[in-house]
Amino acid sequence: MRYFPPPTPLALYSGFAPDECERRLREAIDVEKPATFTFSGYRGSKSFLGEVDGKHFRVLQRNYSGRNSFPLVLTGEFQPQGSGTQVKGILDLELTSKIAIGVFAIFGFLILIPIVISSHTSHPVLSVVFGCAYGSLSLFAPRIYRGTGQDREKRIMNFLKVTLGAE
Repeated sequence: MRYFPPPTPLALYSGFAPDECERRLREAIDVEKPATFTFSGYRGSKSFLGEVDGKHFRVLQRNYSGRNSFPLVLTGEFQPQGSGTQVKGILDLELTSKIAIGVFAIFGFLILIPIVISSHTSHPVLSVVFGCAYGSLSLFAPRIYRGTGQDREKRIMNFLKVTLGAE
């Protein structure tokens, strides 16, 4: 079993040339520059952030309800195909988010073990329940984060379809 769910693949076809797709996406997103005194934590006002570097791109959705600690990110590339462009990419958590989730789970287990051992003599049932609950939560945390981001996946894909006129 993999600890993190597999990334969601994306494959679209646009009738525009790769250069036009690059231009359209660059104009539709704000550059991902952090800012201190903003609701989303980034400069700009567009709904999506990211960067376009040649044929490669990265897009994430702006979050106004607080810091976007574990964002879903679409990374991909524009590939010429006939008179149009094949857009290929994957939607996944950032590598730093995956590392943070893993570190939090390990750190939590290191704290949980002495707590369960010391409380087992006075509250054996409670310590077992607490240990099992935390273990289950940390085991399924990556899937919970991805599950809460399903609507963001759809919004990012729809944004790309509309922006690039893709199918």
